[in-house]
Amino acid sequence: MQQTLVTTTHADSKAFLRNTLLANATFSALCGLLGLFDARRVDQLLGLGMPSVVLLLGIGLLFFAGVLLWVATRPQIQRGVVQLITALDIGWVVGSALLLWSQLVAFSDGGWWAVAIIADIIAFFALLEVIGLRKLESAK
Repeated sequence: MQQTLVTTTHADSKAFLRNTLLANATFSALCGLLGLFDARRVDQLLGLGMPSVVLLLGIGLLFFAGVLLWVATRPQIQRGVVQLITALDIGWVVGSALLLWSQLVAFSDGGWWAVAIIADIIAFFALLEVIGLRKLESAK
């Protein structure tokens, strides 16, 4: 039986991390655009009764998406900046969980699930960012 050793090059690791950041940017931009251009409908889904909050979240997500895009397209990926992005992603997930389980916000059933699913997706991005940073370190 022949064994094959798979090695990860520095370029592969950078591409993995860049693609993760770009995917996060795309998801953030789509959510941001939805909040910006259809705040009332998103607010109705969530059951908040505060479309202005949805609008502000949309603007914030578009800004975040722009930062992600900028970081992902730089010639050199700055480890500290990606760590900050990962921390922000984790903060979003923790904040979402606190809102859902503390019941401080009376989300509709659809809103509860929307927040939970979005938090899961963001948690996945955070995990991929951590993996990407580790791959980048080990490929040096």
